This record gives sequence, C-alpha cells and structure tokens, in this order.
Amino acid sequence: MNHVYASTAVVDDGTELVYDRDPQLYIQPSSRPGARIPHAWVGDATGTVSTLDVTGHERFTLVTRDRGGAWADAATAVAAELGVPLAVVAIAHAGDVQDLYGDFERRSGIGEDGCLLVRPDQHIALRQTGASDDPAGVLRAAFAQILDRPSSADSAPEASASGEHDGRSRVLAG
Repeated sequence: MNHVYASTAVVDDGTELVYDRDPQLYIQPSSRPGARIPHAWVGDATGTVSTLDVTGHERFTLVTRDRGGAWADAATAVAAELGVPLAVVAIAHAGDVQDLYGDFERRSGIGEDGCLLVRPDQHIALRQTGASDDPAGVLRAAFAQILDRPSSADSAPEASASGEHDGRSRVLAG
C-alpha cells in the first residue's frame, strides 16, 4: 500500500509525500511521480471503469482533464517522433470518459490544463499540474529521462560488449 519510489524512470516534481493517516493501515492515493495512478471511477454512457483500466496495457498513457488539449496534441507528435506507444485519455466533461464522482479531480493532483504521464506498469512518470509554454518539450525531456535515451544534444552512447549498463532504472517501450 502507498508505495512510491524514486528512480530515473520517473520525473521528480520536488513535492514531498505527506500522509494524513497511518500509511500502514490506510490507503492514501497520491499522484506524486513514482506512485501508482490513483483509482477513481470514470465512465461514459456505456459503462463504468477504473482509472486503472484506462492506463497500462503495455503502453504509456497520457491522462488529461478538460483543458488538456495542448498536452494531447504534443503527446501525439512526441510519440510519433520517438516511436513510443502512447495512448491519450481525456477524463473530462466532453472527454473519452467522465469523472463520475469527482474522485479523479481530487486525487489526480492536476488542474484542468494539467496532465499525468503514466508508465505501462501504471506508475506515474510525470505530473504537470498545469499548462506549459512548451508541452512537447516537456514530454520529450520526460521520455528522454524515463527511457534513458540521449537528448538531441547528446550523442548516442556506445554499447558495451559485455552488455553491462550504468545501473539506472530502465523502462523498455514497444
């Protein structure tokens, strides 16, 4: 319960995790990077599902809210550029699914124009509480860190003949 970890496979947003109750007795959902995406009931006219059911599935998922269109557009472009499987899910009034009881709004930790980048293992890789002047740049930098890929300014590292790596956490996509 309440497992949150720090790794280079998540983008730390500098927030501290503070529990209101005993974390060994009570589940306390968090959207802090490194935590599993908080459960909330979402749905549409055809049915109800958990946020856990709309993320994962062997791909990254970008979750947005009502005014997250810039993040969604940037995600589509960055995923195509990097060749990374990425789904975009808008939990919004006119989105893919609606926040049926307001739980996602309370637990997500993001504003109407923010987003969560969720890894295939359903752990949050990046949390942006609001809009950005450069959403594509933010997502590109996040993927470079999460996937341990060189940025455009870096040169590609040479592969070790022994197959050793530098010991950092890795997430394999695709």
